Amino acid sequence: MKNRILLFAAALLVACTATHEPLVGTWKLVEYKSIVDGEVAWTIPGNAEGEQLKSWSGEYFLFVGKFISDGTTTPNYGSGTYTLNGNQYTEHIAFHISEDYTGSDERLLMEFKGDTLIQINPVNVDWSYDKNNYRMEKYVRVK
Repeated sequence: MKNRILLFAAALLVACTATHEPLVGTWKLVEYKSIVDGEVAWTIPGNAEGEQLKSWSGEYFLFVGKFISDGTTTPNYGSGTYTLNGNQYTEHIAFHISEDYTGSDERLLMEFKGDTLIQINPVNVDWSYDKNNYRMEKYVRVK
């Protein structure tokens, strides 16, 4: 009986932590696309060049980067807490370069393909998104 309780406790611990496991670590942005009215409206690389890193721990996320477009350099950064349930991801943004995002909750869909991560937003309350109007960020794991 004692072994069954220990086995159950270990399985519960693994189940509680496993949902974050594919995400924990540092990822580098390799592609960004903004789709507006079904057309690609803006891309990185393309309309801008630069780089961004995004990191996750078991509870927190942060990102930092800079982009250059038409000779203007624009920094990008933010941080907060997150939850991940399957492919449903929510960020609570504690601070952001754009104060409009500070204090907000953002829903994203996540897709993992090996060492590649794809984020889609904005996402509706029912976890659907408008396939004609969305943003996609593609990251690769930093080794």
